[in-house]
Amino acid sequence: MSRVALPRSNPRAGKARGGVPCVVPTGAAANWYADRAVHADRGPMRSPPHAGQTLVELLITVAVAAILVGGGVRAVRPLVDRARVRLAAAEVRATFDEARRLAVLRAERVAVRIDTTRGGVAVHVLADSALRRPLGALYGVRLSATRDSMAYGGTGLGHGAANLRVVARRGAVAETVWVSRLGRVR
Repeated sequence: MSRVALPRSNPRAGKARGGVPCVVPTGAAANWYADRAVHADRGPMRSPPHAGQTLVELLITVAVAAILVGGGVRAVRPLVDRARVRLAAAEVRATFDEARRLAVLRAERVAVRIDTTRGGVAVHVLADSALRRPLGALYGVRLSATRDSMAYGGTGLGHGAANLRVVARRGAVAETVWVSRLGRVR
């Protein structure tokens, strides 16, 4: 490698750190040294690193992430459906328990009405509505029942009733609540 001392009029000429004249190599070595030149104010000058990804790499990453998320959603959906159906069935049981408690407390007839079109249950004492639970809106379930209502007498027993079955469904998951003619819920 040959080195040539450049006059001061040359843009590459000048003083390096410490006041020593700058000697610039020629040929291929000049390009290598030029890439690693030292700037007087800011220290070593380097070409920007080649960081980043190509468009193809980004598209592959997005496609793999979409496949993983899609598979995760399919795996979680039955769990969510099962949880919502169980909560809705628990609400139905709690509604029947509350109706029975009110019948004994007031010593009068209390009715539980099942609205299968809206997916709700309601407790009625005479003409008043004591409790409403919109299960379809809360849990996204559909209700079906063998009868539209069940009544409890003042003693807490079923009044003029036959067995009742309420089914809460969401997706492929369903849970059934049975109410005996005596008013017991299971």
